[in-house]
Amino acid sequence: LNASSDRTFKATKSALKAMRLEITKETIKEDVIQVMGNYTDGRTIWIDIRPLTEISSQIELRVGAKGDKEAAKKILNKIKRYL
Repeated sequence: LNASSDRTFKATKSALKAMRLEITKETIKEDVIQVMGNYTDGRTIWIDIRPLTEISSQIELRVGAKGDKEAAKKILNKIKRYL
């Protein structure tokens, strides 16, 4: 993404709040910001935001143990709207 990891983190929190998805844990480290939450049906959401440069970051997103691509895509699209 063409946004810093901090900006992406803020967009992620805004997107999850807008989708009424609960954030259960936030871990901020130098090399990764991890956000965990619950999807509407109770499945776990894992989001890793890694800084690439000062103005870009990589996001890895997974919904549920088996990885629901459609649900993950909805969340990612919502995050992109907040950037």
